[in-house]
Amino acid sequence: LPAGLARFLVDEINRISGLSTSADELTEHVQTPLARACFILAREFGWTPEQVSGMTIGQILLYLQMARPGAG
Repeated sequence: LPAGLARFLVDEINRISGLSTSADELTEHVQTPLARACFILAREFGWTPEQVSGMTIGQILLYLQMARPGAG
């Protein structure tokens, strides 16, 4: 088998099996929950996207937990 074809087949097997993720897919998986978190924090606490973007992931998770019904 030519090396290029073998590499293509391995890449496709990894993609289909979920062993590898493209950079675009990875970005989408990360940004979707963060965007949702920004909307939740803006709604619950009145913060702007700029304020949320200055927070650490730990802070975002803490405030999301506080915003859950029954958490307070």
